Amino acid sequence: MNKNLLSQCFIQEGKFKPKILGEKVELTIRQLTIAETQEFKEILKDENKTQKDAVYYAVKCAMVEPPFFSDEELKKLNVVGENLIFEVYGELPLIGKNKKERETYQKQIQELVQEASPEAVSEEEEEKK
Repeated sequence: MNKNLLSQCFIQEGKFKPKILGEKVELTIRQLTIAETQEFKEILKDENKTQKDAVYYAVKCAMVEPPFFSDEELKKLNVVGENLIFEVYGELPLIGKNKKERETYQKQIQELVQEASPEAVSEEEEEKK
């Protein structure tokens, strides 16, 4: 069986040391299942939900060790807790990637952010003039 196909059949896990916690704590996170990904997309489409609801759902599913916050704990999150959630969320697409793949992904994200920034738009407009 093709190794690449086989690797796609299993949910991969990865270790992660969040910078927000001073990289002292190691978390284990996993990729989302197909059903979880579908639910994530449905939350994003739901007019009664926010993007934050979708992010919380994704991270709640992805956390293996330690387990994610309970719904009650989520309501009481401080800034550090919220920043931790968004840092874990940012790590999800990197699970199972080697160093070179991670660098390529980060570079693509930086390029997208630069293209979307107001400064990039104004520079392009100035060049056209």
